[in-house]
Amino acid sequence: MFDPRTLDLIDADKDGRIRVPELLAAVNWTVSLLRNPDDLMHSTPALPLAAINDATPDGAKILAAARRC
Repeated sequence: MFDPRTLDLIDADKDGRIRVPELLAAVNWTVSLLRNPDDLMHSTPALPLAAINDATPDGAKILAAARRC
């Protein structure tokens, strides 16, 4: 289950509906941030920082933000 804020981020055109292309775009973006997308399939409560692909600009920003927390 997603919280309303996450759903709002996925709803790219802000029409109150999440359609297949928006969901696929969210999945593709998420997968691009990981060194190994299969890491999402593990039933662990946390993703190790080493799993984040810092070779991409978004990945580097996310890794830096995660390290600050």
